[in-house]
Amino acid sequence: RPPPPPPPAKKVEADPFARGKGPDKLVLEELEDPLIETVLKPGSLLYMPAGFPHTTDTIEGGSSETSIHLTIGIDTHIWGLTYAFMRQCALQRAGQKTFFGDKQDTSLPPEHYQLMHQPLPLGFMAGELI
Repeated sequence: RPPPPPPPAKKVEADPFARGKGPDKLVLEELEDPLIETVLKPGSLLYMPAGFPHTTDTIEGGSSETSIHLTIGIDTHIWGLTYAFMRQCALQRAGQKTFFGDKQDTSLPPEHYQLMHQPLPLGFMAGELI
């Protein structure tokens, strides 16, 4: 049951892609209603983009079989494989300020923040793209 991600400006000091993980606390009351609520069948898979908090559970009386929730993540934002990180590196290299005006990028409107933190395209370091 994933709700939409909380707006980054709500907690500027937190990594919007890791809300509710590690030391960051995210309580259910902070979240909006779920975008979807679904029951997966054996062998089914559900892709959950980074930054979408979610809850899972097992249906009572649904099955006597074991239920497993497995998360596999490729944290492009942690490894700096985003447009925002490329922008920051280019500005630092040029000796320029990396903030948007005098604010961090978490102060951007949510749709702009999401665009800045999109993963870089596969093969972005290939010679013909540079």
